[in-house]
Amino acid sequence: MPIPLLKLPLVVLKCFFHSTDLSAIVTLSMLNKRLKKILVAYKYPVKNFTFNLTTMALLIDTYLNKVEVQLFCNGDYIEDSEEFIMKIRNETMIFAVKAGRNKSIVYLKSKMVFLPNKDWLLYERITHVLLEFISTKSYSLTCQRDDVNFDDLFIWKITDSFSKFQIFHPDKKVPISSWKLKYLLNKLKVDELELSVKSITAGYKYQRPINIEPNIRKVSLWISEWFDYENFFEKFKFPVISCEVPSFAVMNMILKQWRSSDNDVLEDLRLVMSSIYIPMQRAQVLRGLRSRPSTLK
Repeated sequence: MPIPLLKLPLVVLKCFFHSTDLSAIVTLSMLNKRLKKILVAYKYPVKNFTFNLTTMALLIDTYLNKVEVQLFCNGDYIEDSEEFIMKIRNETMIFAVKAGRNKSIVYLKSKMVFLPNKDWLLYERITHVLLEFISTKSYSLTCQRDDVNFDDLFIWKITDSFSKFQIFHPDKKVPISSWKLKYLLNKLKVDELELSVKSITAGYKYQRPINIEPNIRKVSLWISEWFDYENFFEKFKFPVISCEVPSFAVMNMILKQWRSSDNDVLEDLRLVMSSIYIPMQRAQVLRGLRSRPSTLK
């Protein structure tokens, strides 16, 4: 690390960090302890931090480009990159950075002795390191694997660091236990939660505890078998709700519940059909409801 750069005023350093590719910042932070301390003080802003459990990769969406953190095995050679030795929480590791125009990749290789959960430990440690100097309000978790125990994921220890938490995959619902589902809806402290999950507990239906007020302002729910639509607003008592429904009849039922309920919490309700190819059936949605012309979609 050039000495003149470290001697620049902190305000200038902050501007330099925020306009530099994150992959370069990762490299610099690993190689210089003083620079790492400055980075911790002036967080690098990113849009979203995603943990892809299917490919076992960390995806960081910055305002300049995307950065992906991947594991690679001993003996692998990364073209057009230089390897460095570093330590993460007393663990000796090798990392390499390969910069691209729209996407940079940070490769990590651990020298730790073989452990069955070595990959998980490595990702947990690098996540903690990155979050020390990365400022992100949004965290996404995506997975297409059925062999992941979501109850034991390290991410639950740091959820308070985010204002938006997303568990979502466009092609397949993420399997989680009813215990973790109740934790997400009842105890998680975030402004916004998006769930596209299925319960691995057979026959489970979510019920909100009467004595617990949720800490979430906006919740987005994608249709699943773990919730039904009876007493909808008693089960999902959030200010802003976006929910996927299976039919216009269910949409009508929810609207009737809303009109007849004494709900002083709801500020915004959005109901979305599970199929976007079915034309809007306005008469069926408003059946039995007194209404006036509007831009109903």
